[in-house]
Amino acid sequence: LLIFCLVKCLRWMVLVHGMGMKFSYGKLFSIYFKGILLGVVTPGRLGEFGRAFFMKEKDNCVFKSFASILIDRFLDIGILFPFIIIGLVIYSDILDENVSKLLIWCLLFVLFMTVMLFLICKCAKIKRTVLLILTKIIPSKIYDNIKLCLNGIISLQPKVLFLAIVLSLILQVLWGVIGYSLLASLGESTSFFWLLWCMCMVAIISNLPVSFLGIGIRESAFTFFFVANNFSGSLGLSFGLLISSLWFWMGILGLMAWGADSRVTRVKTLE
Repeated sequence: LLIFCLVKCLRWMVLVHGMGMKFSYGKLFSIYFKGILLGVVTPGRLGEFGRAFFMKEKDNCVFKSFASILIDRFLDIGILFPFIIIGLVIYSDILDENVSKLLIWCLLFVLFMTVMLFLICKCAKIKRTVLLILTKIIPSKIYDNIKLCLNGIISLQPKVLFLAIVLSLILQVLWGVIGYSLLASLGESTSFFWLLWCMCMVAIISNLPVSFLGIGIRESAFTFFFVANNFSGSLGLSFGLLISSLWFWMGILGLMAWGADSRVTRVKTLE
């Protein structure tokens, strides 16, 4: 679990440094884990965007860092869809046809947003057109903040994005390994890819900001998928509870980082 968190932190560090923000690795490490705590205690992990406000001592960094967190979260969600679509082809009998179509439409929407974001960032004419439209429909202060976010995204080099995507793939495999280990601890085993696909599906569902930490939704979803794959509902429920407990442990890591940062601040104040 700690390795998983460290790789997630490394991916965000790559994005932050790729946008030209100069923070030490130790500082970003502390900020990232404090953001995990905020994410754990808010629906849909929206509190993770609070990382931006821990970086406000640098000029314009709040909006650039907000853009880095936005890309970080986009990678978290976007990387799930390739696994989901492949799983839909292999396990087409598990889901209702309408659910499968909905997921495919969601993938198309993510692809559309990715292409549009790329065009806005890399095509000067499209960027000018979009910014001109925004000046007509939103207040100038909000427009300036959006422009700063876009400039931060534009500054990312292709090799930085490629590295972030590779780290996202590694994270997904690590998440599958964690899940497989938890299932083995319950005395059961199954296909690694089926479990990874199942965890990707549940991640999409539990990321909806409708419950605290996805509790209840996550367990119900795992119960459904496990029953559909001829496992007992109680196994799915137990597995879901174990996955939910991981987020509590991540929150404890964030709490420890917050406490350590507070002690350092007090020591500096006394000096």
